[in-house]
Amino acid sequence: MITIKNIEGFTDAYPDQVKGTNEWYYCKQYRGSARDLCQVIGIIEEDGRYPGSTCKLIHYPDGKVYQPFEMKADRYIEEPVYDNGKIAFLVVDFGKRRIEVYHFLPKEEELVLLAEVPLERNEDCDQLNIKTAPLMLCRDNFYKSKFEIIWPEKKEISVGAKERIMFGDGDTLFMKEWELLPETGYHEYVVVRDRNTGEVRERFSGSMSHMPDGSYWKIKTVDKGFE
Repeated sequence: MITIKNIEGFTDAYPDQVKGTNEWYYCKQYRGSARDLCQVIGIIEEDGRYPGSTCKLIHYPDGKVYQPFEMKADRYIEEPVYDNGKIAFLVVDFGKRRIEVYHFLPKEEELVLLAEVPLERNEDCDQLNIKTAPLMLCRDNFYKSKFEIIWPEKKEISVGAKERIMFGDGDTLFMKEWELLPETGYHEYVVVRDRNTGEVRERFSGSMSHMPDGSYWKIKTVDKGFE
């Protein structure tokens, strides 16, 4: 006989695992049709209002449900990031015209505001995300071949036009780069950069996979188009 645990209090519930931990799952819930920040920006610019979103957390193995945020109009909540025992959230509050970063402390069931950045233009949200470690609010500004750290410091480094941030490790940034090769088609590389200078420390064909125990698997591949 299989074991079935009943978990209630959801509408349109499709839980995903929070990357880097096997203890937490999240479920984003929305009013309206928008499912990502780009779509929300379009609705705000067209209608002047966004119905709102929230994000619930489910703890494994007990199945306890947490709702750090209430559903609120003109507020978008991105999928969470696991940050050393805490759950980090990126929130864009279009009503208050600000970008916010929070920690949710599970034991205390408490939200802690870590940062708030003025939202001057809706375009400020483009390619916005939070990454670890350490926790940072950042942006892949691929239009200008730049990577920007907005908080906890302001920093901008030049990167390749097809590079995207995956995660950091202290003074090191791990970027994903993609390319279309004549022989094999779509292919990915990992570019390891110095966080302070942007200098490339390593570049290899392959991937870095974030595992449920918090570790990363470094997988190198062989490709005829890469030396």
